[in-house]
Amino acid sequence: MGLAMLSVISCSQPSENKVDTLIQESVKKSLSHPESYLAIETVVDSAFAPFDDPVFYEKTLEISKMTLESLDYVRKAQEASRDVKSKGHVHMSDSAEAISNLYNRKVDSLSAKIQEKGRKLMDMMGTEYRFIGFKVTHVYSVEDDGENATIRKRIFIMDDKLTKSLAEYDASSKEYIMVQTMYRMWEEETLLTQEN
Repeated sequence: MGLAMLSVISCSQPSENKVDTLIQESVKKSLSHPESYLAIETVVDSAFAPFDDPVFYEKTLEISKMTLESLDYVRKAQEASRDVKSKGHVHMSDSAEAISNLYNRKVDSLSAKIQEKGRKLMDMMGTEYRFIGFKVTHVYSVEDDGENATIRKRIFIMDDKLTKSLAEYDASSKEYIMVQTMYRMWEEETLLTQEN
């Protein structure tokens, strides 16, 4: 029993070293000061579709960006409408109304695209959870341009043999946070639907 356990430990050690090396090389390539890089923690966990699937992530990100763009157009349409009302200029109202209508058409167009892409995404989400590889969370310290040490976190989606990175995300990026927020909303909505 002791020899079998020793064998398992010695076999997994090179695999972990390969993962650490692969991740550290990838992280260092993207840094302005790679010499200041210091690994703090690497955690390997299972990755499951749909939420860890890089394709699902990209499609969710696309919908998130379109939603933000749509909200920006709504804001601009409201501003144009308010501008006309506050100035009270009759001759300007036609052009401001035209601008407001243009923004509203863009919102309608984006909404249709979001709904279409959302349906396709929901179909992907409706599939059973399935193992697709590993999710590696890597925490590290690095100096920024002001020579201040900062703690950062990257997420890697690795293949099922831990030999290749399928995707890499900066966990503090606006895009990553936006996608994770969408995931949480969908998971909560799914739980509420199942409870009723």
